[in-house]
Amino acid sequence: MKVHVIEADLSGKMTDVVRSRDELGKQIANLANTVNEPVFFHEFKNPMAGAPVIMLECSDAFLAEVRKLPAYKKDHEAWKGKDFETERSPTIQAYFTSKAGPDCKIIPPPKHRKPPTP
Repeated sequence: MKVHVIEADLSGKMTDVVRSRDELGKQIANLANTVNEPVFFHEFKNPMAGAPVIMLECSDAFLAEVRKLPAYKKDHEAWKGKDFETERSPTIQAYFTSKAGPDCKIIPPPKHRKPPTP
């Protein structure tokens, strides 16, 4: 299996781009669940800025099915030989599948302070 960078619609406002990416991620997770295909969502090992894309480790046969999804726009193989690496992400996997993985990093909500009373 190879890691592929998969894009939804990257045009428009950032909120629309993220919504499109999230919709595609959920479509991919549902497809994988339906056909019982092991797939793994990846994240960068080090913080990176850029377009909100999906990095997916999957078979070529599954990628062919992903290309048929309504939210899909394009894909390419992850950048080989560059100065960054990706790794499987239980957190992103859980986000798209709604199932917490064993190594999922759960970030607690921030504690809110009560405003001072006059």
